Amino acid sequence: MKPGIGRHTLRAVQVLVAYSIPMFYMVGCRTTNLHVAEPHESKSTTQIEAPSVVSLEKRETPTFNSLNQANIAQVSFEHPVGDDSTNARNSETELAQTHELTLSQLIDEVHSVNPTLEAMTAAWQAANQRIPQVSSFDDPMFGSTIAPGSLGSSKVEPAYSFEFSQKLPWYGKRSLRAVAARAEAVTASQDVKTARDKLTEIVQLEFWELYSSERLSELNFQNAAILKSIRANAEIRYRTGLVTERDVLQADVELANLELRTIELSRMNRIAKSNLNALLRRNPTDELTIASKPIHMDEPLQDLESMIQLSVSHRPEITANAMKIQADRTRLELARKQFYPDTEIFYRHDTFWQPRATQSDLREQVGVRMNLPINHKRLNAAVCEALEQVAKSQAEYDQLLLEIQRDVQAAWERVLESQKTIALYSEKLIPIAENNVSVVSSSYDNSKSTFWELATAQRQMIEFKERNILAKIELKRRIVILKRLVGGTFPHAEQNMRSE
Repeated sequence: MKPGIGRHTLRAVQVLVAYSIPMFYMVGCRTTNLHVAEPHESKSTTQIEAPSVVSLEKRETPTFNSLNQANIAQVSFEHPVGDDSTNARNSETELAQTHELTLSQLIDEVHSVNPTLEAMTAAWQAANQRIPQVSSFDDPMFGSTIAPGSLGSSKVEPAYSFEFSQKLPWYGKRSLRAVAARAEAVTASQDVKTARDKLTEIVQLEFWELYSSERLSELNFQNAAILKSIRANAEIRYRTGLVTERDVLQADVELANLELRTIELSRMNRIAKSNLNALLRRNPTDELTIASKPIHMDEPLQDLESMIQLSVSHRPEITANAMKIQADRTRLELARKQFYPDTEIFYRHDTFWQPRATQSDLREQVGVRMNLPINHKRLNAAVCEALEQVAKSQAEYDQLLLEIQRDVQAAWERVLESQKTIALYSEKLIPIAENNVSVVSSSYDNSKSTFWELATAQRQMIEFKERNILAKIELKRRIVILKRLVGGTFPHAEQNMRSE
């Protein structure tokens, strides 16, 4: 080893550090505490015009011109999210202070505490942040070289070089990456809306299950009071010798049947409350009281074709699948652009050129590098892969349209059936049953009818009234399902909300 080589090496390191430190200041080397803003409600979700073509014979996948102008929520670095445990405690306190929960309150509360919805919203926000990443230029590069043996030499000057370079992708590649990332972000936002709609449907179905058990319990209590009155009448008539003990015993049997029904309804009530408490992330045995407003059947049913058109224009799954096609087509175009080279420009200062004659003029250098896309087998395979992915997404889109038409028609038919059933009970069966009970009761008082006929007429009237309540609840449940299938609500419902 030559003497002094250690000093030369140390000098080389010092020069490298001297050139490297300014670059860190140029690029920026500070750490930021990242806080993600609270996710917005579904109404802030980017609205994309959904396909309007329903017929599969002339189907087309739309081009979404509004994609580049999508109003997508961004991550905030200024306002940290509040403590989750504090928010949860405040939510539970509000819920406990509410004596009667309406359906809208239940839905809002479940949306605010559901972990799956929270995770999907976070995934949407994360997808938003992909857009500036893929559409930006790569970081500029800095490099330096030094010859340690030239340091301190009396024969040559210190030899070193440094270089700055910037990669420039082929025109259009960055914008295509941004379009694909934006389409994925919109897809994620529509997935959030789909999850919200399905969660809303679940809450509404459980709400009506609880409502059904409470209304049936009230009806059961009223019927028990009537049967007790009939039993008292039968007992008086038995003591006076007008009827046999069989009438009293038959009344006891009918009352026992109502007690069995009470047990069944109590079980239904507890299970429905447990399910709602689970959705609210509360103890299953916590008390829960819902608003007991009467059921209104004032939702007119539109024709089937309008419902199908509504589902195609409002279903978030349609928009999400269409955006997947848009993203895949963009990737196909990007794969085709990989046949064009990317360039890299650089500037270099090189003192390895020693100052002899005109060589000092060669120290400053500017150049260009580019990749050579000559591996056509790989590039063609990438294009074929992108083509197959587009075909796959298009097939899934077409299948989704078919399934939506099928599901909407089935749900529409069920709602229509429920409406006709309720009309039959309300306008025909229940009035006839009530008149029958009145006639048989009068005949029984005059000893012209048996108690068995009276009990049968009463039981039939009770059954019709119970079925009427169940039919009304089933109509509400079927409307809930139909609303979700057509995109969340009916147009007339939105107009009513705005007018209120």
